[in-house]
Amino acid sequence: MLRQASTIARNTFVEAVRQPVYLLLILVCGVGVFFTTWTAAFSMSYTDSAEVSRDDKLLFDVGLATVFVCAMLLAAFIATAVISREIENRTALTVISKPVSRPAIVLGKYAGVAGAILIAVATMLLFLLLGIRHGALTTAYDTADQPVQLLKFELWRPSRPRG
Repeated sequence: MLRQASTIARNTFVEAVRQPVYLLLILVCGVGVFFTTWTAAFSMSYTDSAEVSRDDKLLFDVGLATVFVCAMLLAAFIATAVISREIENRTALTVISKPVSRPAIVLGKYAGVAGAILIAVATMLLFLLLGIRHGALTTAYDTADQPVQLLKFELWRPSRPRG
């Protein structure tokens, strides 16, 4: 049963990652966190005794909310698309007619979708960590964090044709 469930999970994971909405929502989260570094300077210098305070606290909170909303939308889109594609292509009937138990199918689908969402959330949190390292830009004189700017430039730079 475990081997069958892992095969179904692997297939579900590949189907989930291949969906265009997967990459789109990860990029939307990255862009949202990127623009939050500019707009998080409106906390009016609220001070707190926590590890993250003032404008960076607002940046952290808004960034976590962005990750949460994008992950929630991603989970809804992936889960419904995986099930509807199974029914539409009639592969669910083919799998059920084989000697595969229904708990193995459900467990495999769940594990595949959960794995895809886990990788997406890890990527979104990487964007959030880059945004927190950069910090909120409160004045025009603030200097940008060079490692973050270099990494953003390398990630978003269009590829040039070779040769």
